[in-house]
Amino acid sequence: MRKKGKRYITLIIIAIVVLVAFFTNPNEKSHQDAVKTKVNSYMQKNISNKNNALENILGAVFGGTVVNTIVNNIVSRDNYFLFSLTKINWEGKSNTVGIGAFGNVYISKKFDQALENGLIDNIPHE
Repeated sequence: MRKKGKRYITLIIIAIVVLVAFFTNPNEKSHQDAVKTKVNSYMQKNISNKNNALENILGAVFGGTVVNTIVNNIVSRDNYFLFSLTKINWEGKSNTVGIGAFGNVYISKKFDQALENGLIDNIPHE
């Protein structure tokens, strides 16, 4: 009987973890917000390195608006019910840049490297 009891407890724990994962899987807005946070952080770091105060102010005001618009258009998520992937769709290509699970979205260090290598500079500002 002891083995059956342990099996049931194990199955109950697995079921609880699966249910928690399902109900806390981040939605698309959470994935977009995680990317916006990364991009805004990168932009703030670069803006603060400039000496011109007017450029700093204009960059802070308009940069956030541009980032929000762009991110809302190019970031999506692939939902796998227990977890989800952050996707960036750019120039006909889709790249995975993060993963969401248990209410959190984790963006890859490769995305940080892409920002450092001029990802934002290659986006047309209309």
